[in-house]
Amino acid sequence: MPREAKTMALSLTEETRSTLSALARSRTAPAHHVERSAIILHLADRRSASEIAATLGIDRQRVTRSTRRVAAVGPLKAIDDLPRSGRLPDITEAARTWLIGEACAKPKDCGYPHELWTLCLLAAHARCHGPGAGHACLAEVAASTVHDVLNSQPVKPHKVRHYLERRDPAFDERKAGVLEICAAAEMLRQLPEAERLVAVVS
Repeated sequence: MPREAKTMALSLTEETRSTLSALARSRTAPAHHVERSAIILHLADRRSASEIAATLGIDRQRVTRSTRRVAAVGPLKAIDDLPRSGRLPDITEAARTWLIGEACAKPKDCGYPHELWTLCLLAAHARCHGPGAGHACLAEVAASTVHDVLNSQPVKPHKVRHYLERRDPAFDERKAGVLEICAAAEMLRQLPEAERLVAVVS
């Protein structure tokens, strides 16, 4: 009886699958990103290395290398080449802050014909403009790294699905007042109950 081909037990979140699907269909992303994204999607569908190689028309060893990469660093980081020994990519705190600030702006304000950022678009923007803003470490930043930076923050502008148009001319002033109240409430909430002199009601 022929031995059953081994498959990888890989589970993808909806967001990760969406990112990989977009890359796999992209006509502008690097070819190795497109290929690896397609491989990872097939791995998540429990297909064997031989089946994936035949479907994509590539060498089985390339599928095997991608499988090892996924097992080592996860599906999104596996899209990029693994760092070589002796030199690890390092995104500085200042670069992270700049990147988050750019993500909070509208793409249209930066000259793009898009309403919302995608990870690939923001990564391309960071590679193009980050070094000029004094962050040379962003010169080769990948979409997966952008995902990690944004995902580590409590505010996630890359997950916005809709927004409200600003109509109130006093919006900025009123917004500042609301944010001050929220910040004060959060500080009070962190105090022990015995030390709270006021009640916070939302």
